[in-house]
Amino acid sequence: MELRWRRSRLGAVLALAYSFLMLVAVAYVGYRFRYAPRNSELLGVYLIVLTLPWSLLLGQVVGSNGGWAAWVCIGVGFLINAGLVFWIGTGIERLIARTTRRRDRQRDTGGTQS
Repeated sequence: MELRWRRSRLGAVLALAYSFLMLVAVAYVGYRFRYAPRNSELLGVYLIVLTLPWSLLLGQVVGSNGGWAAWVCIGVGFLINAGLVFWIGTGIERLIARTTRRRDRQRDTGGTQS
């Protein structure tokens, strides 16, 4: 069985947008920890929400209450979600291409083929 990577512009754009959101969230958390450490108890919620459900599931398995284990759970959750976003974008792009081909084929044959 051979593993083939599909090229998908929509999938790549969606995965990059998700990655940008993660980058902004990490930068914001870093900024708040550095320059406004007061009231920073719940800053990790932004990262956890962006990596749901994997961050919570992996946190339960690993038993992380913070520190490096939490960052590893968030990182793995991010990679899984980025892959899923890419996969969904690829599926949407394939659906659009299939619908467009069917419409063009019907237009070329005069609408008699379904």
